[in-house]
Amino acid sequence: MKDEFRRGPHRPEREPFSVEVEGTVSQSLPNPSGEVDGLLLEDHTVIKFPPHLARELVKVIKPKERVRANGHLEADGVVLDDGTLLHSPPHAGRQFAKLLREGEHIPGIGFGTVNDLGRSIAVAMLGRSTDALALGEPPPAKPKKHPEDRKVREEES
Repeated sequence: MKDEFRRGPHRPEREPFSVEVEGTVSQSLPNPSGEVDGLLLEDHTVIKFPPHLARELVKVIKPKERVRANGHLEADGVVLDDGTLLHSPPHAGRQFAKLLREGEHIPGIGFGTVNDLGRSIAVAMLGRSTDALALGEPPPAKPKKHPEDRKVREEES
């Protein structure tokens, strides 16, 4: 398979499929929109995939089945003891990382969905208590493109 087919729009520019994981499926993981975009393995490994693949995958992969997947390591949230998935963008994940400890109670606010596949919440605020909730930081600002940059590219073409 050609490399351009292996790299998606969000895939880092590294060697394709740098990690292989294998394990038993514990549950499907819905995203905050209610579509499945991952699997939780019994060893707490999360396998993510594009939601458009979910329809086929949830038909053939059920809890208690063994799976093997190749991909890249990433982090975009945490799975709670009750199976609820808390999603956060990477920059907010770094902000909230010190609050997320196994066995600790973690209050939060966000939006999401609950369906027969589970509960998934996009986190807006987290804290050590309901009185100490912190708003997730906005993503880092992208540098603005200056009209001169566009002019130079047009001249180079």
